[in-house]
Amino acid sequence: MKTYIHIVLALVFATTVLTFSACHKKNKDAATPPPPVADTYNPDLPPPIAPPNSVFGTLQNKRTLDGCGWMIMLDDGTKLQPLNLASFKDLAPVEGKRVILEYEKQDGAMTTCMSGKTVKITTIKEIK
Repeated sequence: MKTYIHIVLALVFATTVLTFSACHKKNKDAATPPPPVADTYNPDLPPPIAPPNSVFGTLQNKRTLDGCGWMIMLDDGTKLQPLNLASFKDLAPVEGKRVILEYEKQDGAMTTCMSGKTVKITTIKEIK
C-alpha cells in the first residue's frame, strides 16, 4: 500500500512540475516584444514587418477627384479614405509620403468621394 501511495505522489508531483514549467514558458514567450519597425523606407529593400494591427501606406492627394481629398494607398493595394487625417497635427500631408497607421472601418459613413474604404485613423506616423 505504501508503494502505491508513493507512486501516486510521484505522479502528482511530476504533473505539477510539468504544468508550471509549461505555464512559465508560455508567459515568457508572450512577453517577447515585437520586432522594431524601421523608421526609414527604401524601395530596394524588402518591406519591414508592421507591428500587429498596423499597416504601411502612402499618402495620395486626390483633390482633383470630385469630393475627395487625401487618401492612403496601403501596400496591399487597398485605398483608404480617412475621415480624420487633419486631426493629426504632427503629420503634414505630402504626396507620396510613407506612413504606418492603425485604423477603424467606418461602414456607415457617407462621403462624396466614393473611392476606397472610409476609415477613422487611430494612430499614424511618418516613415522617413
